[in-house]
Amino acid sequence: MTRSWKDAALALAAVGLLACGETQQAPASAEAPGERVASSLARSTDAAPRADLDAAVLGHTQFALDLYKKVAPPGGDDVFLSPYSISSALSMTYAGAVGETKEAFEQTLNISLAPDAFHRAMNHLDRELGRHEELTSTQQLFVQTGLGMETPFLDVMAREYGADVRLLDFAREHERSRQEINRWVDTRTEHRIPELLSEQDIDASVRVVLVNALSFKASWKQAFDEKLTADRPFHGADGTQTLVRTLRSPEMELRAARLNGVDVVELPYDGDALSMVILAPPAGQLAAFEASLDADLLANAIASLSDDKVSLSMPAFEIRGNANLDRPLQELGLAKAYGDADFSAMTKEAALQIKTVVHQAFIHVDEKGTEAQAATAVVLGERAASSELNLDRPFVFLIRDRATGAILFLGRLVTP
Repeated sequence: MTRSWKDAALALAAVGLLACGETQQAPASAEAPGERVASSLARSTDAAPRADLDAAVLGHTQFALDLYKKVAPPGGDDVFLSPYSISSALSMTYAGAVGETKEAFEQTLNISLAPDAFHRAMNHLDRELGRHEELTSTQQLFVQTGLGMETPFLDVMAREYGADVRLLDFAREHERSRQEINRWVDTRTEHRIPELLSEQDIDASVRVVLVNALSFKASWKQAFDEKLTADRPFHGADGTQTLVRTLRSPEMELRAARLNGVDVVELPYDGDALSMVILAPPAGQLAAFEASLDADLLANAIASLSDDKVSLSMPAFEIRGNANLDRPLQELGLAKAYGDADFSAMTKEAALQIKTVVHQAFIHVDEKGTEAQAATAVVLGERAASSELNLDRPFVFLIRDRATGAILFLGRLVTP
């Protein structure tokens, strides 16, 4: 069954939780402007089996590390991205894929569950993360006015992702449509990502844009004393030494470890539900460590952590990441979705393919805590430690949910 809407346009209303309650189905000939179109289903509150949730998180973790290796080549600069934002947007897109295109998503995202079970597990994970007041994740679809979308697809969007649909006229007003989407992202990322989509990303052939916006702001459980912040040496990957603004705490109650020469430390945020994990290999060994990094190594590193009193020094830093993910995703197995794709479970009225997947992320770390935002857009168009731990060298870091193990943000610091 297909739903089709004619002559409707985007409504600039808050949409993050609109699909969480009962919604009314828009009539087939909704009048512009300001009409919101959504499934009549409320967001599901059903829990996924623990085994399914664990399987989804394991696949997500491996995807995060696989993607990281593609976007963080050896010898490169600072890197920061949100694997959770990226996988959320791609998982929504996966719901509309059929046949070999569907199989390509399963390979790329490391999906081992049946589709219904996978989307249920993603919903469970997203709702669990939504319990943390420090974290906000929002999904939204923007669809070409008049394009009929498949009812089962829209039901999955509403039931498992809390996402509804806003109608835009990409065909006749693609620049205005781009600006509307960017404004939506800007307001949901604390104005840290004002222009997710460039002029090159959106043209008259675009028919569907699936977006995730993620915002995080949390205080350290144990804040650093600003009076102890000072310029201290940081030893770069190339052997150079630079003075950088460095946070210091002479005694912190943390979980730390040294595993095969790699210093590992976990810095919890207030409330203990979320934490930053830092993995600092020996000087000059960042590239080798990154090449070996996989889900098992990360799990072993986190399992090795134990309570310790740590005198910690680490740089304050800020990173802006801006990535076109097309080549990395195609190298990971998603090439089919960019070519002769089949998204007929999403719509049968247009032959869609992925035009581009864009991602931006921002992080700021200081004495008080961490602020991070990220946004991802999938654009579909018609084809044509020890007692003294000094983090004075490059390191890999991630922000994770401690209960599920989900990686929310992932990056490396090379030049603070």
